[in-house]
Amino acid sequence: MKKKTQFEEKNTVYYQAAWKAQFFSILMYPAMAFVRNLGYLMVAVVGALQVANGQIALGNVQAFLQYTNQFSQPITQIASLASTIQQTIASAERIFEVLDQDEMDTDLADQTVLPGPQPKVEFNKY
Repeated sequence: MKKKTQFEEKNTVYYQAAWKAQFFSILMYPAMAFVRNLGYLMVAVVGALQVANGQIALGNVQAFLQYTNQFSQPITQIASLASTIQQTIASAERIFEVLDQDEMDTDLADQTVLPGPQPKVEFNKY
């Protein structure tokens, strides 16, 4: 029962960590999209006010809107990649933890021979 309890405790810790990581991963993209859209909106509003006052041409506002989009798109993609990289690092840590384990003992705990004829396995090369 001790191993079962230990497994359940580790499983609970893993579940909570995975849930938090997934939550923040899901939250990252909408937050970045909100910031990107907020910047786009600010450029559009300020540009519209300047066009209305005759301080700037409409084409310049359009150019600034496109520049804002081109600037924010790579940042959003990097934020999206950050969660993938974080998941990859966590997976690599688990893999290396398994690889670092000691070798299994090859001695059999119980080497009793079964009574009666023993099964045979033959491999034929065709």
